[in-house]
Amino acid sequence: MDRIQIETANRISQVEASQDHFACRLKELKAYEDANLIKATRADGRTYYYLYDRDTGKRRYLGKDSKEVVKLIKEAHYCKTFVDTAKRDLVLLRKVLKEYKPLDYVSLNDSMAKAYRGAEVTLKSGAHPDRRAADWIERKTALKNRVVEKYKDDLKHRAADGTMVRSKSEVIIADMLYMNNIPYVYEVPYFFDGEILNLDFTALSTVDYETEIAIEHQGMMDMQAYRDKYMHTLMTCLRNGMVPNVDIFFTFDDLDGSFDSRQVWDIINSRLLIDQVKWNPKSL
Repeated sequence: MDRIQIETANRISQVEASQDHFACRLKELKAYEDANLIKATRADGRTYYYLYDRDTGKRRYLGKDSKEVVKLIKEAHYCKTFVDTAKRDLVLLRKVLKEYKPLDYVSLNDSMAKAYRGAEVTLKSGAHPDRRAADWIERKTALKNRVVEKYKDDLKHRAADGTMVRSKSEVIIADMLYMNNIPYVYEVPYFFDGEILNLDFTALSTVDYETEIAIEHQGMMDMQAYRDKYMHTLMTCLRNGMVPNVDIFFTFDDLDGSFDSRQVWDIINSRLLIDQVKWNPKSL
């Protein structure tokens, strides 16, 4: 279920619970449910309440001590209105949940006529042009599946190859790797002296199909908690022999939340590609 389906299901549960509550209260106020209350204000500004009898067409004055009766009548009318409205809302909400169609790219693409569909994604299925890359992806994915994935609900953004990631900046990184045909697996676990770090991207160099590098993206560096997390990751990697800008590369969001993709191009061009035309930012 996607976010809209989950929110709709939660809303149905909330409406059902409220409907049951007001329906129970309405049973207690059954004697007041059909009471037809009339409010009258006299010239001196004083307010009086009457009950209208539909059978006789006459009004019955409730008297000066009518506040409690009026309160119960109004409550009964409110409960009845809520229960009736909830019934209609539940019909519509259940229809939405039953007939809902996801609006993500894959679902929309699959619903179109074949002639109009976009190209199918094959990298993550292991159908990489080079068999060595496909085998490497399979091994890394198997390793990843051995570890319980944390914070799965944070995987909200879908990259071009279907990989779910945690931020829009990570979408850019994943798409740049994918579109340059660089084999990668998202959040492969690294085991360091009893500690497990799920580094964001583990990529395989197409220079020799043996060299691996990790790319760890750092966002929200204006917050102390994220700066502490970065320093912990950096120090853990250093203690375990991973050299920055050789074995592990860090990319960063700017403090205003923007992302410069040239960081990723530098990594791809220097470590992951062979026989490519080097990207030159001065050409822009």
